Amino acid sequence: MANALFSIVQEPSRRVQVTPRPHRAAADMGIVMRALQMAMRLEPVFLPANEPVGDDRAYGTIDGLNFARPTLTLGQRGGSFPGPDVAFLKEIDGSVFLHIGLREGLPGGVPDGTTTLGVLSGPLRITWVGGEFVLPEPTPMEDDEGIRGGMRILAPLAPDQVALLVQAMTDPAAGCALTATYAASYRVREDPPVIFVPNDPPRTDDPPPPPREPVERPRFPIRLPRERTGADIITVESRFQPPEIRVPLADILGNAPRTGAGGPHGINPALIAKGALVSPELLVRWKDLQIIDMPIWVGPGAPQDRSVSTTFTRRVPFFFDRTLDQNLGVFRAISGAATLPGDWQDSEWGTLCPAEFVNTVYLIPHEYRLAYDAARGLPHMLPVQYAAPDGSRRLRVMLRTEPWYDPARVAGLQAALSRQSGGIYLHPQVIAGGVAGARLTLRTIFPEEIAVAEDAEADGVAIDMASPFDLTLDVSEEYYALLTTILTGPVGLTGTVEVTLAPASDGAAAPLRRVPLVLTFQRLGALPLTEFVATATINPERVDITNRAAQPVTVAGAEASLLLLDENALLPAAVLAARPAQPFPLTIDAGGSATLTFAPVAAPEGAVWNTVVPVLTGVAAAVDPDAALRAIHALAPPGTAGWRLRILSPQLAQAAASPGPDRMVAVEVRMTRDGAAPVQVTLMASEPERSVTFPRNLDDLIPAGTTGGTAGDGFLRLSVTARGVWPGGFGGWSDPADHVGDTLFVFVPPLDGGTG
Repeated sequence: MANALFSIVQEPSRRVQVTPRPHRAAADMGIVMRALQMAMRLEPVFLPANEPVGDDRAYGTIDGLNFARPTLTLGQRGGSFPGPDVAFLKEIDGSVFLHIGLREGLPGGVPDGTTTLGVLSGPLRITWVGGEFVLPEPTPMEDDEGIRGGMRILAPLAPDQVALLVQAMTDPAAGCALTATYAASYRVREDPPVIFVPNDPPRTDDPPPPPREPVERPRFPIRLPRERTGADIITVESRFQPPEIRVPLADILGNAPRTGAGGPHGINPALIAKGALVSPELLVRWKDLQIIDMPIWVGPGAPQDRSVSTTFTRRVPFFFDRTLDQNLGVFRAISGAATLPGDWQDSEWGTLCPAEFVNTVYLIPHEYRLAYDAARGLPHMLPVQYAAPDGSRRLRVMLRTEPWYDPARVAGLQAALSRQSGGIYLHPQVIAGGVAGARLTLRTIFPEEIAVAEDAEADGVAIDMASPFDLTLDVSEEYYALLTTILTGPVGLTGTVEVTLAPASDGAAAPLRRVPLVLTFQRLGALPLTEFVATATINPERVDITNRAAQPVTVAGAEASLLLLDENALLPAAVLAARPAQPFPLTIDAGGSATLTFAPVAAPEGAVWNTVVPVLTGVAAAVDPDAALRAIHALAPPGTAGWRLRILSPQLAQAAASPGPDRMVAVEVRMTRDGAAPVQVTLMASEPERSVTFPRNLDDLIPAGTTGGTAGDGFLRLSVTARGVWPGGFGGWSDPADHVGDTLFVFVPPLDGGTG
């Protein structure tokens, strides 16, 4: 059997997402279309002759503004698959969405500055003969030139809904259409009437007024009762002129002198207000006269507005012929085509190409590394000893290997695509995959010593490039000692993953890329660092980083992206670059936390975001390779193999051959190994030889100094002391002596200087 065989066990369930799609850290800050359109606004006022009842023209209000009922059409998509802005989108987890881009417009020929009249009322629907699908609320959006009027709908679909919609959208007889209902409210100003109120006689059909309560009026002069002192007290009201000089008011006004005062009976006009009396007949007439009896000319009536609420429907055809090139992008994500992406390109960030998922790109791993076992806090290595059929002792060593991506290069790729793709990619998700295949070949300082377990003639082992895998090495004891030296060193166990981007075509070789594999304790894969961003916060800036590793972790640098995520979109609405305020490098203790505060590098006034996506660069765990290897050996399951030690006492054998009363009857042997409890064995005169098996520790297989233990030469090393037993008592213990080998000869000092 070869010194080393290796095999692969894949883990497809743990497919790698280099940058998982971020989720909102705060409440959704997107505004649905209805909430935006139903914001408080004044209803326009129209004249009756210009009431907006049609769809093909603009209508002017009394204050000179123009309104028109909106039109509704499908948006247009550019890029590699131009056509209507309708597409089934597929996420990496298998979920499917229906994306619809709509455009609200105005009828042709309307004046500039015309405003739409009407808002969406109720949900939009996709209807067809015999069925309908209710869409979620749309989100308003602007185009690249900042022109408003667009709407975006993202509807999650169940598998049965996908099949139903595809059938309806591709059947010309189904009459599939997108239906939207609008509601409009406005006022119409009516012509004002002329109001004239005639002096009509009192109405006879009115009920008579209730009788008035009699009022007792005081009589003048008022005499106040008091003690009789011979005189009456007269109030001020009794000081009017005596009755003999009172005359009617008409006589006073008609005969009043024009200058000066009259004779003895003349009255000063200045005293009329106080002293004159009004005729009782005039008072009766004034009492019966109502102001409504007086003719009044009011003039034109006040303007009267009539409120009007109406609804109208817009119907957009939703049939897409799958044979037309312009509709290829609609069904591309769910078409089930087995073709691989062909537009791979090499860049400073790695080899990449667009993925069939929305806002997602494929990226070939930058390296394959040894994984970190967060449960044990050690590099993911598991050695197991076993006895081979040929009697030799061997070990199986499982090494968990995973694709590794440089965080700094991934962040650079995301930023470049966000700037240069024209909105097609905004902080894209980066994943592994999209290739025709990959094969692994190990390259060490002794490559001829390694063979493939399944097929010794094969050139490497096929692997799934996008998933972690368990690399199992079946090695001899001698090669295990070399393997541990390689794994704990700076170079590590090396190899190559040869990635086939696409199958070979006629006359051309298959395009290949080679990814290095480096397995060493000094450069591990992803470390267990968790990130927490406060929820329900506008413009969050703080990120808490927690170290779940068993060792301190050093972070060389950090950057972040500030995203505005909308529940109704798979692309962020805004992306801002941010930098931390804290200095670097930063060390986080095992189980400890650190807080990073990010601020945008350059943000426009009023910029809004609702989540922070940090990128930590230069992350390394302070793993002591030798200490980690000892811990791995201590946790490894015990093997069936061990050292078999043969113990003999020539003195005891001689005593058994010539028995006597002073002869030795037994020998006690005490053996000690580093890191283990002493083992004591008793040899009897009748049995002067015994065999003992010592469990073999994995540390005994590695070279001396690698783990601070004994030399790894394959021999058992013991410290031995012994004493004899005579009929008269015990002898003294011998001085400790080191033993190496599988056969131990024991000699004890004599009893009190006597013979052995």
